[in-house]
Amino acid sequence: MTGEAAATIAVAPAELGEALSVVRLCAPEAQQQIQLSLARLGQLTPVQVYRSGKGLELFDGFKRARAARQLSWPAVRAEVHTLDAAGAKVRLLRCNAASGLSELEEAWLVRSLYRDDALTQPQIAVLLGRHKSFVCRTTEATS
Repeated sequence: MTGEAAATIAVAPAELGEALSVVRLCAPEAQQQIQLSLARLGQLTPVQVYRSGKGLELFDGFKRARAARQLSWPAVRAEVHTLDAAGAKVRLLRCNAASGLSELEEAWLVRSLYRDDALTQPQIAVLLGRHKSFVCRTTEATS
């Protein structure tokens, strides 16, 4: 789980998996704004992906990828990171630190690390830089 970008590549938006989109909310208005921005200005920042058994999976840039599909773009720029699924979830949280995930999104992310990645509550706390009581409360609330 190093997370360093291995390469920036051009990839068809249809080839990008969205398994981690289940831990993100997407307001239709925000999606529409991103689509208008892409149509007007182009892609200013690459989407963030990691390699999984299924191919490339997004962990940041869901709205950009969806907008590119809607605009029928042949390719988007993507930074490929050396991560596993748990590492991608942690990076998803860090990529959105400025705008912040909602409490619900954070809870979904913690639950996914606990259930899907079989991490212990103390391990999750260390990865997220949170106290283990936060993780405990979050996993109980989403059970």
